[in-house]
Amino acid sequence: MKVGRSGDYTVSSSERLYNNHAMQDKLLSAYREKCLGKKTLIFNNGIATSHYVYSKFREAGYAIKHLDHTHSGRERKEILQWFREKPMQFLLR
Repeated sequence: MKVGRSGDYTVSSSERLYNNHAMQDKLLSAYREKCLGKKTLIFNNGIATSHYVYSKFREAGYAIKHLDHTHSGRERKEILQWFREKPMQFLLR
C-alpha cells in the first residue's frame, strides 16, 4: 500500500487492497470466526470501500448499515439509533 504525505495509507491504495474478493472473503470469515452474534462496528478507509463491504455483508444475509459524512443529521441519528437498539447489527464507517 502507498503511504501519503500525512503518513497514512492513501485511500486509493487501500481501496485497491480491500475491494478485492479475496480480502472480502477474509473479512467475512474473520467476522464469522470472531464476532458472529455480536454487535459489530467496522471502520473503512474510504467511502467506496465501505460501500463495497456493505454490499458483501448484505449479500451474505447480514443486517448492516453504512454511515459517512454525506448523511444528513436526521439520517445519521436514525442510523445510530438503529445500531443502538438492534442486537447483532453492523455499522460501517
